Amino acid sequence: VATAIYSKKSGGCQYKDGASAISVSQTVVDPYSGQSNIIKFDRPDELLILVQVNYASSSAIVDPTTVVKAAVLAYAAGLVNGQPGFAVGRNISPFEIMGAISQVAPNLFIKSVLICFSSAPSYAPVELPIALWQQGFTNNTSITVNPV
Repeated sequence: VATAIYSKKSGGCQYKDGASAISVSQTVVDPYSGQSNIIKFDRPDELLILVQVNYASSSAIVDPTTVVKAAVLAYAAGLVNGQPGFAVGRNISPFEIMGAISQVAPNLFIKSVLICFSSAPSYAPVELPIALWQQGFTNNTSITVNPV
């Protein structure tokens, strides 16, 4: 990251630490002059998102839990049909997650997708606000899949 920033930043521009609690400083050596430069950048504060997916049973899919979890993880990583997924500063929508699951498993009827922050575990079908310096993430153990 530091090398990419150094290679694109024009001379005379200041580095500025942002609002993130995760500030990083790294030294990059200029390949032409050999001069060392300290590059500062921020990493987003990561917020663990809990996801609960409720679906109607379908005999067309052998293992709905695995399929649904894979679809949610692919969406979160931005790997579903050009969707940005859980991007920095982007709110998280249960409806977009539902759409991603429907693309991957069209034979599975999704009844609801409920989400919440792990720090305040109260599932709801509402968009979660993400600040400009934050990024949501989820993992396999944070996704619950329930037949209803």
